[in-house]
Amino acid sequence: MKTKATGTRADISAKVNISAVYRGYFSNPKTARAFCNIGIKPILSKLPKSIKYSDFGGGDGYLGKFVNDYLKKNGKKVNAIIVDANQKFLKKAKKLGLKTKLANLQDVKAKNFDLITMRAVLHYQNLEEQLKIMKTAYKNLKKGGYLIHQLSTGEKRECDLRTAIVNLSSLRKLSEGDYLWITKEQYIKLCKKAGFSEIGFVGDAPPHSWGPEEQWDRFNSAKRAEALAKGNIKEVEKIDKRKKKYFADTQKLLKMKKFKGAIIEKTQTGSYVVPYEYAIILARK
Repeated sequence: MKTKATGTRADISAKVNISAVYRGYFSNPKTARAFCNIGIKPILSKLPKSIKYSDFGGGDGYLGKFVNDYLKKNGKKVNAIIVDANQKFLKKAKKLGLKTKLANLQDVKAKNFDLITMRAVLHYQNLEEQLKIMKTAYKNLKKGGYLIHQLSTGEKRECDLRTAIVNLSSLRKLSEGDYLWITKEQYIKLCKKAGFSEIGFVGDAPPHSWGPEEQWDRFNSAKRAEALAKGNIKEVEKIDKRKKKYFADTQKLLKMKKFKGAIIEKTQTGSYVVPYEYAIILARK
């Protein structure tokens, strides 16, 4: 299978441990519990007794397992499956006792789900591909089924700044495709284009922030450590040179007119982080 998502290819190349990124946000029971309380609790009575459920872009299965257990605790019988394009992530999900499916989210053909969840998934690729994912989610739901999505978002200026940071060529060697963070308003438009009729913002999961340092570590720390372990000093020097350019590039972004006024927080290292929201949006087929 050819992996389509820019972000998934980057994670595979960098050997990313998704449970460790962003200070463990995606493996934190507090954030998973918030997802369930805000997104699922209000519709529990509308969900059938026996639920066919999938977490699209579910990675290592942490959220999917949490949702699966939450539904069972509330009297539901659950048939859950984690769909992702990262095979290494799915191996971890299997160890949690979950069914898995290796697939690009644009290409899923499982159908008849009562519930699909997604968390911080869409920004892994461009707007055209994001719409394809939304259409696929719609097609794979039963009539009356729900999509609950925790969207990594914020105001447009901050979304654009995060997009610009992660798409810097000095950060990653990958050249195909682009990351793209979108606003809640843009996401709701995608929902409508995909066919959803009942769409609504239902609340915010705990917010977060990240900056240039975390992105650099995510995509380059393992590669540098590997080169160092092999004694490949030339490769280490090459990576360090690129790192210096990358941080200079991130500072240049702040001087660009379109990013002036963006909400950032300065760090002790002289860099910055960009705060952002995790909006939970409910859509029904």
